[in-house]
Amino acid sequence: MKVAVILPAAGHGTRMGRVATGFYGSDRKQFMRLDGVPILALTVRKFLAVECIEEILVAVPDGSQEAVQEMLAQSAQFPNLRVIGGGRNRQESVGACLDAVSADCEIVAVHDAVRPFVPVSLIEEAIAQATERQAVILGMPAEETVKQVSREVVQATLSRERIMLVHPPPRCSGRTYCGAPSPRPVRTVSSARTRRA
Repeated sequence: MKVAVILPAAGHGTRMGRVATGFYGSDRKQFMRLDGVPILALTVRKFLAVECIEEILVAVPDGSQEAVQEMLAQSAQFPNLRVIGGGRNRQESVGACLDAVSADCEIVAVHDAVRPFVPVSLIEEAIAQATERQAVILGMPAEETVKQVSREVVQATLSRERIMLVHPPPRCSGRTYCGAPSPRPVRTVSSARTRRA
């Protein structure tokens, strides 16, 4: 089974309250350092620890590919690591990487590049599940109280037993990427929510 990983890393970090001043630099959270190592490199290392992964594609801000490739070569060496120019949003970035995935790839895993703390065991479990199911997503049961609100008025308390917390897009589902056929049939593992657009 051949597995490819897509790591979207072309974002601006706006939800974090950062304003990107350039295509590549420490002002974007994927390039910030934890214990001296860029967050993106830490995430790549997690996937390097998974034996069945044969290629990793990283979508970065267009124009920064060479600088990011050099940075990753210093901290996360892998012969089949490719850096691709990302799109205007996460969906376009994942799409660009899907277009570049090797033709003989059977499973594509998509993971947010700024989430380096995913346990290797969960990556392996998701990939194993993808061999049996059309799509797999990682989530955590909600522990907090969750309220449904309309016009700033609480309408209901939602049952935690029916709530799973998952991370933001990419949105991928089985053999389809956001409603458009992928270049070839692949199963998609996503650490984010999955849906058919």
